[in-house]
Amino acid sequence: MHVVISGLSLFNGNRSIVLIGGMIVNAIATGFLVSLLMYHLKLIWKGVTTYDEIIAQREVDRIKQIIQNKRSKAEEVTQKEMESAQYEV
Repeated sequence: MHVVISGLSLFNGNRSIVLIGGMIVNAIATGFLVSLLMYHLKLIWKGVTTYDEIIAQREVDRIKQIIQNKRSKAEEVTQKEMESAQYEV
């Protein structure tokens, strides 16, 4: 097969480059599909829906953010106490 676009031959001497490029694109797409398949198999094994998993992950993220905020506030208080203790000495 010889494809000509605007007077340029697409496969004339560059067939291996085009084939290797196509193989790379296919490998990447296959990787994404396998990843998606594995994720859904994990959900099926756990017995939850995608929606349930997303809601649970949001809750985990929210709790992590609350913990991080409390740690930041505690560090601020500790820093202020240390500064005030330096002045008292």
